[in-house]
Amino acid sequence: MYKLSVASTFYNSEDTIIDFIKSILTTIKKLNISEYEIILVNDGSTDKSFDKINENYKNENIKIINLSKNFGHHKATMTAYKYCSGDFIFFIDSDLEVNPSSLEPLWNNLGDSDLIYGKIKKKYDGFLREFQTKFFYKILNTFSDVKYNSENLNVILFKKKCIDSVLQYKEKNIITFSLYNLIGFKSKSIYIEKKTKKTSSYTFFKKVDLGLEFLISTTIRPIKILFYISLINILVFVAFSFKILFSYFVLNMQPGYTSLVLLQLYFYSLITFLISFLLLYVSKIYLETKRRPTAIIDKVIDLKKN
Repeated sequence: MYKLSVASTFYNSEDTIIDFIKSILTTIKKLNISEYEIILVNDGSTDKSFDKINENYKNENIKIINLSKNFGHHKATMTAYKYCSGDFIFFIDSDLEVNPSSLEPLWNNLGDSDLIYGKIKKKYDGFLREFQTKFFYKILNTFSDVKYNSENLNVILFKKKCIDSVLQYKEKNIITFSLYNLIGFKSKSIYIEKKTKKTSSYTFFKKVDLGLEFLISTTIRPIKILFYISLINILVFVAFSFKILFSYFVLNMQPGYTSLVLLQLYFYSLITFLISFLLLYVSKIYLETKRRPTAIIDKVIDLKKN
């Protein structure tokens, strides 16, 4: 008999966490899965999320890992994986944007694949948000060696070997969805329903920050591109220098003050951009050399034993 681990994280989710667990348990029962565990990482919640779980689900197969503070979604997710002992691991966010009952179609369609994604069947986002999402992933896929399908959701059923492989990556600054691609196992995706919240927690600047983290974590291609841009600029500079010298000595034209100022500003801006981008890679190396823990665990509560 196979064992299922359901992994999720929560942060100030008192309005959704009980319905989330209820839906998960209903789906597990419907699938006749007798051996299971639910691993929930409390990512530094300051509301009554933990108290509500503790009050409503005593003696249930639920393990809560309380982190000492908010470490962020990706680090909390990796913490959850470390406590999963099932033959299959189902990850889903606890915000109910996607109904936990989506476990059923993923379970029934995994087949000989090693992991299966849920992807968007119907969008409620509106044209602007849909465009932003597609553009965001288009840029990432253009500059990164790791390709990601923008339709795929953070709703995934894994075989255990996938999570074992993910945990072999020891980076401290982690983008989980990049690791799912890097492990290289056979994957597929199926359409499921997704209802989007009225306001997304990911603002434009958060998406830009996530994109930079993704690129820096997965590829050096941007550095190569910047090298070629610099090479092109050197050629442009040489050509412009010949033009100025030709104009000065042959055509007796005095170089314009405005053009020289604009040229200087252009190169100063370019150099500043290049240095700033390279420093992002340097800062990444700096943080990795500190070898800090992914997250600090305050307490582990097994509701089955309490």
